Amino acid sequence: MRTYFWTHRARAADGGPRRASHGSEIDYVFGNPAGGIGTWTEEDHEIARTLSSYWVNFTATGDPNGSGLPHWPAFSADEPGVMEVGAAFGSIPLADSVRTEFWIRFFSTQQPW
Repeated sequence: MRTYFWTHRARAADGGPRRASHGSEIDYVFGNPAGGIGTWTEEDHEIARTLSSYWVNFTATGDPNGSGLPHWPAFSADEPGVMEVGAAFGSIPLADSVRTEFWIRFFSTQQPW
């Protein structure tokens, strides 16, 4: 299974700006508006149904794919990519090699903790 890249700009519980922040997809996995009080649109509910279905399928079978869901491809070193989830659902390429190489060089200079 490929890793995923969350791209939906979720509603902030405090009424702040919408953002696709770290962990904001968890409310969608479990179908719970942030803090249980957020106002969701029908689009939010549809995203939650799709994302939750992937998680349920993966938990039950080890494969996130299921009837009516956009295909989530398995990881392949020959075709590196990630699964976009949220604003759209589908496979997208990794960052271009120049950007990837920058981070590989950067992290190779860091000392272990």
